[in-house]
Amino acid sequence: MSTDNVLAGPGAPRRSRLRGSFRRRRLAVVLLVTGLLSGASVVQAEGATTWPVRTGALQRWAPGNMAWDSEKVMTESTAVSVARAYDVVMGTKTTFRGYVPAMRAANPNLRLFLYMNGVYAQSTEAARYPESWYAHDANGVRVKSRSFGNYMMDMSNPQWWADRASTCKALLAESGFDDCYLDMLGTAPLAPNYNASKPIDPRTGKVWTYADLLAADLEVAKAVRAADPAGLLASNGLVNGQRYFKPVGQTPAVLFEQLDAVHSEIFLRDKNTPIGTFKAESAWKKDVDMLVDVGARSKVAWTTTKMWNVSATATQAQIDQWHKYALASFLLGTNGHSYFNFSTANTVAGIFVDHPWDRVEVGDPVNRYAKVGGVYRRDFSAGIALVNPTTASVTLSLGGTYRDLSGVERTSITLAPNTGDVLVKP
Repeated sequence: MSTDNVLAGPGAPRRSRLRGSFRRRRLAVVLLVTGLLSGASVVQAEGATTWPVRTGALQRWAPGNMAWDSEKVMTESTAVSVARAYDVVMGTKTTFRGYVPAMRAANPNLRLFLYMNGVYAQSTEAARYPESWYAHDANGVRVKSRSFGNYMMDMSNPQWWADRASTCKALLAESGFDDCYLDMLGTAPLAPNYNASKPIDPRTGKVWTYADLLAADLEVAKAVRAADPAGLLASNGLVNGQRYFKPVGQTPAVLFEQLDAVHSEIFLRDKNTPIGTFKAESAWKKDVDMLVDVGARSKVAWTTTKMWNVSATATQAQIDQWHKYALASFLLGTNGHSYFNFSTANTVAGIFVDHPWDRVEVGDPVNRYAKVGGVYRRDFSAGIALVNPTTASVTLSLGGTYRDLSGVERTSITLAPNTGDVLVKP
């Protein structure tokens, strides 16, 4: 099926919404069991802002800040269609320009997250801050990211923490958005080749450690939280399951103390991963288990699976294979409160894709995912999610009649290596 169905209009199927909210440690909490059988429970914080959550296990979101062309091509009609298609949307202060009131009128439950960087000043901000605020390497040279040329900041500096808090508050007022999203929290700044040089912690005179950087990240999150106590707070940093399940002191899970939502930006694959390259079963399982664990901690996971740098040369069958694989894998791990995104390009047309597969009505989970007959399976009140992350084809009896994502009714299915499918009761 084609993925160029950009933003279905007002007639697109809609599902009713439930309102939910998540824990903040400094508030009194009441434990509510969701019954979604993922090992997680929703913790409602007294007085906390609520999440817009639809019925069923499949929730979707849209990272609009990643659409580089939004300032050129975004129209009010497109913005309103985005609001009708998604309950959770992220953008910069200019992504939707003056269209926010119209978006809210189209979807009163819409939550808009304002993108900002929690660790780096932009490449255009070389003279914005005092020199001491910028991170430096062992030679005293400013540390810059290789891809974007952004300036890493001294994360031990309380003035930078306060700047991020005041910037969040100011941008929310300017844009009309609801909540802030802090990019680059986590250990990515210490990854090999992310920066042109290694940042030195001025307190030790040595390269930042994972644990010390995460502790500094947490201070940024605390400052932003204090500046917007009634809002939700989200951040990048999950990366993927391999990074998430690092030892204590290296895992971004420490940031959950201050965050409501965490973003896995390379769920299952990176934007540059060759179209025919898939993770080994054990690595794939870590991505799914990451979702399970985030839900068990009463947090919301946002996933993004990118086809950006391969979609131009890939066949539609290859893109469809990845789409089904990512969607089914997500459904294996979600507790019904996490959000899925599959994007084909870093453009408005590639980010805001209201694909019918992403509106499949599987209902609520009735069990946890498990390996059954050689594939991973999870049952829902109205369907099944199946994934074969192995190198061998597997044929499986479904135990009843189901309709797959291509519309074919079947009682059994053969899943080729590295494929998935979602089936619903006819």
